Amino acid sequence: MNISTNALIAALRALTSESKQLEAKLQDGELSDEDAEELGVYANDLQEALSSLSDAYEVRSQSDTSLSDIDTLLKHFAASML
Repeated sequence: MNISTNALIAALRALTSESKQLEAKLQDGELSDEDAEELGVYANDLQEALSSLSDAYEVRSQSDTSLSDIDTLLKHFAASML
């Protein structure tokens, strides 16, 4: 995969945000069982995509020492979403 670092970071931010919003929606208890099941499948897909992009970022950060490690980056995203 040939993707710029900025695009990779933007995709990680978007998936992290979407995942947090979906998690909140699933936990609020206002969904029907059917809707919750559908969103659960989507949440799993998001987690897989986030994991794949995190792996790609980790490889990138090993060759570019100016980049934060993935844990620091994700913590920064989480803090900015509060």
